[in-house]
Amino acid sequence: MRNIILHDQNAIEPTSYLWHRLFSENDLPPDGTVIEAAPGYEPKIGNALALYGFHGTLFIIEPDEKAAHQIESSYRHILPKAAVRTVNKSLQEVTIGTDVPYGANALVASHPFDDMVIALIVEKADFFSQEKESEAGMVPDIQKLYEGIHDKEYLKSIQATTATWKFFVQKSGPQYFIISQYPSHTLAVKGLVKRQNSGFAVLEHLKRFYKDSLVKRHYEDSFGFKGDPKWWIVAREPYKTYTVQS
Repeated sequence: MRNIILHDQNAIEPTSYLWHRLFSENDLPPDGTVIEAAPGYEPKIGNALALYGFHGTLFIIEPDEKAAHQIESSYRHILPKAAVRTVNKSLQEVTIGTDVPYGANALVASHPFDDMVIALIVEKADFFSQEKESEAGMVPDIQKLYEGIHDKEYLKSIQATTATWKFFVQKSGPQYFIISQYPSHTLAVKGLVKRQNSGFAVLEHLKRFYKDSLVKRHYEDSFGFKGDPKWWIVAREPYKTYTVQS
């Protein structure tokens, strides 16, 4: 029986159980290597790995230093038998073979695309820590920042974010590429429609690109709208797509 270190399983949101199911159905080795990109402050994937009994090596890529420190501390607590290594860089700055290994069992991320689009526009590594401090609403400076972003900036950043992921997947060669980008209640409450839509745009670009590598399953019955495959990319050997389509 796998050892699970979780002090309050009631605090684990249902999405972590969906991630756990994906790891199980795609035969992630419990002692394998996982690269997680842009977790921010959210331990969804870490909790899923804990439920799975993961005791391999987890690389966390997180450019926000404050978020990186907190998520690393959380993951070391819930994954005591795993080696947790943090790379405090943006995805486009990561060096394969030095910061993270080539050929990980899985490259994963939970709801990263809109964050990356905004990060490329505002060019502030600690923007999301600043934003987190105003979770109940938006402070005037942040609201003004969003209002000042033009559609052309969103479009340019959507294209850049898509290109960054394609390049990273091709260079890092993961066995599986698993990523989610479902509608965010927080973004909806804050009225950040353009930011929300920017994440969906990146998701659609990448789903079209990796269409021949996709593993399609439906989980709506168990997990509601978040289990709808239209919000997910689950791709097997996605790095081969680049070779075929380039």
